[in-house]
Amino acid sequence: MNGSSVMTGRARIGALALMALATWAPRAAAYKSYDDGAGNGCVECHNNSSEDGGFTGGNAGGLHVLHLTKFGITSCALCHASSAGGSKPVLTYYSGDGYGCAGCHGRDQGETSPNSGKPKSTAYGLRKVHADHDVTVCANCHFPGSASTGEPMPAPTILPETVQPPYYLLPNNNLNDPCSAAQEGFEGTVGLDNDGNDLRDANDPACKARTTTPTPKVTATPTATGKPKKSIKVKPGESIQAAVDAVAEGGTVTVMPGTYEETHDGTAAVRITKNGIKLIGKPSKTQKVILVPHAGQADGIVVEPAVSGQRINGFKLQGFTVQGFPNNGIVTRYVDNFTIQKNESIDNLENGIWPILSANGLVKKNVAYGSQDSALWVEGSENIRVLNNDLHHSPTGLEITVSKAVTAQKNDIHHNTVGIGLYHPAAAGLGPGTPGLPAYSENGPWHIVSNYVHDNNEPNSAPAGSLVSQLPQGGGILVLGVDNVDVQKNTIENNDFYGIGMLDYCIAVAGTAYGCPLPSALPETSPDNNQIIKNKLANNHGAPPDGPFKDFASDILALGGTGNCFSKNVIKNTAPLLTVTIPDPLTPACN
Repeated sequence: MNGSSVMTGRARIGALALMALATWAPRAAAYKSYDDGAGNGCVECHNNSSEDGGFTGGNAGGLHVLHLTKFGITSCALCHASSAGGSKPVLTYYSGDGYGCAGCHGRDQGETSPNSGKPKSTAYGLRKVHADHDVTVCANCHFPGSASTGEPMPAPTILPETVQPPYYLLPNNNLNDPCSAAQEGFEGTVGLDNDGNDLRDANDPACKARTTTPTPKVTATPTATGKPKKSIKVKPGESIQAAVDAVAEGGTVTVMPGTYEETHDGTAAVRITKNGIKLIGKPSKTQKVILVPHAGQADGIVVEPAVSGQRINGFKLQGFTVQGFPNNGIVTRYVDNFTIQKNESIDNLENGIWPILSANGLVKKNVAYGSQDSALWVEGSENIRVLNNDLHHSPTGLEITVSKAVTAQKNDIHHNTVGIGLYHPAAAGLGPGTPGLPAYSENGPWHIVSNYVHDNNEPNSAPAGSLVSQLPQGGGILVLGVDNVDVQKNTIENNDFYGIGMLDYCIAVAGTAYGCPLPSALPETSPDNNQIIKNKLANNHGAPPDGPFKDFASDILALGGTGNCFSKNVIKNTAPLLTVTIPDPLTPACN
């Protein structure tokens, strides 16, 4: 290394903190709440003393009691940040379960909140109802092209009344029909007007014209009076969901080549709630088995129990191309003993393949690309093997958070913004207290072994203003504030910013809305007890992003933490590119 080009350790640390601040800082925004904790927000009009009642004081608020009892709500996190409830602020757009008030009062328009960085449900119809009744306060922040809310210009077409809000059909409430005043309304009221045309539920033209009814909630046990079949074949023009509903537990649904659009009103094209289902596509040499979204569907294939607190045992998915969904392609939630193998996830805009709160899973020989978060994300799960997948053209190729015993081996991860992202629980979507979440003290070991991580230099495709959009391009493997990771025998090359980066989470978020100190329930943030061994690196810092941070371009960057070690890593760069490690030398060696 040329000594004249080397910064001092202290200068590097100071500059790195500035780099992290710039790359992770979310766009500032002001948001309305139901109650911001100081009595500001929707509560100013919709309070306990108002004609319709309010939510203040928990069960002291009439609307709070009615929502719990009428809608069968079993999760406080539908509205609150915490599953224990009682917390403020109560936000209209975000909560522990995802969407806040807008989970029922809005619809998924494919937008992302610049504040939370997560998909949001947007209440365009509800705002129109307010505006039509001369309530204009919403328009102070919410208008087409608003920088503070990230709303598109021009404004999207408001979805019809028949499209279900995101919380409908979930196991933690009893809502499924957006056209039913009996479901949506209280005594003496006439339901919701989610499209803002002043015609509610059954009186709305879209509801009157509806030819299909919403997919009913089903239990994990078949309810048909006859003996259900163990095997069902689906041909083009037939319904995969109908076959899944009809097949026996442990049964097989075989789907023949063709393009399938499920025309029911559910938020997932195919939702599986039974044990042991095998959903097998049979593509031919000339034709795939393709699943595409119908209007109002956010996710492709979702496997989760119908009843809160239960788990599904056994699932296999093979041979499908899941394409073009606004949120996720393939999701398992609270599923044990599953296999996702030889599928394609294409242009599913949040995550391609997403095992969450699941265990004993194999994700093998899939191709995933075109997402705006992660091509494949293992979250809150245990004993997961990620093998021989091809993950590309997404902000993060493979992401792992808050999980126990994960092995990622022999994957080809390329042409992303960051190849592999191993992130601290504070950056995960699941908060402390989430049922089924592995204990933070048990996170790891994560084995990142024999992967080919290369050419991850794509411009970040995440929605502008989201947290994900701040990730700079050119990253190979990023170990961010996590422990007990071994990065071994990987080939890491042609990533323009860094090959392997390992740093303290608090440095990365210093000065942002996500800054430290973190809540006491979260673990400490330094990357500890990680092993970087026998990796082959080449040409990983040749064209870092423009700006004052080029000095941090390196083959291996390690900042913060204790108990980390480095051994037998081979760096072969093409001249004139020099070998750069931070610090130099990397010590200590691994035993």
